[in-house]
Amino acid sequence: MALIYCLTSRIDGRKYVGSSKTYTTRSEIINSLRGGDRSPIVRALRIQGSSAFDFQELEWCADDEVPDKKLSWITILQPELNVQRRWRKYGS
Repeated sequence: MALIYCLTSRIDGRKYVGSSKTYTTRSEIINSLRGGDRSPIVRALRIQGSSAFDFQELEWCADDEVPDKKLSWITILQPELNVQRRWRKYGS
């Protein structure tokens, strides 16, 4: 099972939709995001601090459903902090 989640900044309202097969709590997910790249969500966490973000479980799904489910939530919520906002289905 995998978790589809949304992080929302209390400061500016920007959102990030993510998924995890390993981490299931707010602190585990935020800690896993902090460790690396220069993506918009990582920069926002560094600038605003993790306490500025609300965590929402959107949906639990089977591992093989993650790409489609995540795409659906990205389409619905239009998150500003996702690197690639125009997701395509695999094979199209």
